[in-house]
Amino acid sequence: MKKKYNFKKLSEENKKKIIKNLLNNIGLKVDIKRTGDVNFRMDAVSEFQEKRLIFEFEFGNDVVELPRKLIEDFAVMYNRYEISKSSIILISVLNKLPSIRSDYYNIIEDIHNVLNIQIYTISIDLLELFGSNNIKFQNLNLNDFVINTKKKYLKISETLKTKLKNLEGIVKPLK
Repeated sequence: MKKKYNFKKLSEENKKKIIKNLLNNIGLKVDIKRTGDVNFRMDAVSEFQEKRLIFEFEFGNDVVELPRKLIEDFAVMYNRYEISKSSIILISVLNKLPSIRSDYYNIIEDIHNVLNIQIYTISIDLLELFGSNNIKFQNLNLNDFVINTKKKYLKISETLKTKLKNLEGIVKPLK
């Protein structure tokens, strides 16, 4: 891993530019929300194989807000833009995976169980790792990015694990 970002010192615009570049590096053309645009709610949107990818970002510790934002985004895409439910993929991009005791895992699981909507989760460092190893989105299995109360880690290859000094917060929860 090359870069470590100090998100506390960056503006919202610069934070979003970093994520846009990381997503571009894994082969996704991403549209980022412009500052002050109240009509476009999502942090970022992309298209992939006739699916609409919706991203919400969290650079701090308020991860429990992201599922709510993603469900709102889902409703807007479905109702306002008439995108079919099966064509919408929700992705939560976190600075670090939350602590094992976080409600985030329960919320993600409840949304899936009640609404039958899956929210995928990825850490910023993992995006960086994929990009620096030329791993493209099309080669990823989204099921590796499903976390819930029973599975609180992200699945990556053993080869990639060796490139990480510490897995906490990147592919497994913080203690």
